[in-house]
Amino acid sequence: EVCMFAEKIMVINMITAQPDYTEAFEVHGLLNLGYETNGNAKKTHGELSMGNKSFDLSLSGGYNDYGNYTNGSGQEIASSFTNYDYAIKLGYNPASNQRIQASWRQSFARDVLHAGLPMDTETDDQSSITFDYSAKQLTEKIFAVNVKFYRSWVDHVMTNKLRPSYKATHAVSPVSSLNYGGKVEMGLNISDNNLIYIGADYKYINKDGSRHREVYINSCTGMVFDPPKEFTDKIWQNSNTTNYGFYLENKNTIGENLKLNAGLRLDINNGEILDPEEDFLNLYNGNLKTEALTDLSGMLSLNYDLNKMYSMQLAYGLGSRAPKITERYINHFTVGMDAYEYVGNPFLKSEKNNQIDWVLNKSGNIFSFNVDLFFSYLKDYITAVVDTTLNKKFMACMPPAHAKRFINLDKAIQYGFELSAGYKFANYFALNGNVYYTYAQNKDIDEPLPEIQPLSSNLSLSYTKDKFFARINGRFVAEQTRVAASFNESPSDGFSVFDAKIAYTATKSLSFEMGVNNIFDVTYYEHLSRPYKNMPEQSMFYEPGINLIFSVKARF
Repeated sequence: EVCMFAEKIMVINMITAQPDYTEAFEVHGLLNLGYETNGNAKKTHGELSMGNKSFDLSLSGGYNDYGNYTNGSGQEIASSFTNYDYAIKLGYNPASNQRIQASWRQSFARDVLHAGLPMDTETDDQSSITFDYSAKQLTEKIFAVNVKFYRSWVDHVMTNKLRPSYKATHAVSPVSSLNYGGKVEMGLNISDNNLIYIGADYKYINKDGSRHREVYINSCTGMVFDPPKEFTDKIWQNSNTTNYGFYLENKNTIGENLKLNAGLRLDINNGEILDPEEDFLNLYNGNLKTEALTDLSGMLSLNYDLNKMYSMQLAYGLGSRAPKITERYINHFTVGMDAYEYVGNPFLKSEKNNQIDWVLNKSGNIFSFNVDLFFSYLKDYITAVVDTTLNKKFMACMPPAHAKRFINLDKAIQYGFELSAGYKFANYFALNGNVYYTYAQNKDIDEPLPEIQPLSSNLSLSYTKDKFFARINGRFVAEQTRVAASFNESPSDGFSVFDAKIAYTATKSLSFEMGVNNIFDVTYYEHLSRPYKNMPEQSMFYEPGINLIFSVKARF
């Protein structure tokens, strides 16, 4: 499913591949080793799976160790981290058309340096457990049943031990996050050409955590404190959101060349703050109680096959999304791509997107292309603006002087295009390219919407023959001068970056890859990248310079 608010939030339903075992018990394995020169990065991943047609078990894990990389000018960028993870998946097939599966995953990150944040991650421990049940062709009318339950939690600790500010203030911020929910879906076969999906889902998210500070020196006045002064800043304020969703989708083949797809979704979303900071409570006059948000979304699309090669689609969608915990309840914390403190707004309305798309597609063995033109009218668009009535809370003597607060815009528009094409020639060569652009405007004050990716394109030439594959790719990004003054957004320069890759499959069990990213060692940064924060050398957050990548994959 594609979320209509991809620039704001994305929900991914990860469906892992189901093993295809025979009657006899089998064991299979995979080992993947990789190395990158820029940052001395070492990557390992292994899998071991076993089972037969009724039962299967898979074990997997990996270890990654990345150092600081350098940009195209040789400047070292704080980016090192260590990460290791493992997963266990157990599956049982009580019948040929049914499957029960349980999964357990854990990931542990250590000493993660963030060039674009004022603090670094000391530890990050993530755990998740998932239970799935699926069935196909239960009856003549019920062709699918899917049930999922999941629970995940994160313990995250950030500190400023490696930052210049540590001389004046020792800060540590432990944060915990809990997420659980479930989904039930049924597929009904109304007729040979008419399918209906009906389902319901539930999601609960909680975040809590404070920042603890020991202040030794007042950075604004130079005053020394002995003993140091201690403060606790409620950042997430023990906040949560709950969402109940109900949906219905119909896929109808009207004629030989015409298909209709229609859907409706109802969401009931509520937010709650359990431990508010006093200043946050006072900002909203002592009343943080909000009513549940009821959102109706829908879509309607017509797909028409002009002939065997050409097809066309016309689609309309109304998408609604409730504000996230950060947008509702964050309290004077730098969560954006700038140096501003951000303040949440519990009374935000849900964001609504009315979008229409026209798509023309041509498929073919030699030449193919896809054209997507879209127009979007947004109501109650959620963004953050500089609030001159809201002073910065921490380090008030240093710019910026004010904080940003999340608000709803009454009206905004977005329109643009996505074009892609592919051409195969001389038996072994393929030329592929795409270009995409979005124009976004705040209609309330007639200025661009913030944080919009500039005009971008890709062009690649590949060669494939037998066991050998080679590709060179160019990425071209224009400058972004359409920036939002109310967001205090800065323009960015354009850039061009070239990568290359070769791969060789020696046997069914052994393959090799080698690549080089940023061949010409260009110094560049993305428009949406954060600038350096609380670093000895202040600069933009540049992407890696030239980087050689090697990997080997073995199967058994």
